Amino acid sequence: MSGNDGSKVVTVIKPLKIVDISDLWEQKTLERYYFDTKKLKE
Repeated sequence: MSGNDGSKVVTVIKPLKIVDISDLWEQKTLERYYFDTKKLKE
């Protein structure tokens, strides 16, 4: 039973971490995309 509880905690924490990382990655990718677009236009 304690094993199930442990996996539950990991399941809850993991998605939160993945969301944070993907959000940061997406933000950086968008910033880089806009930066590249501005560079190409100039």
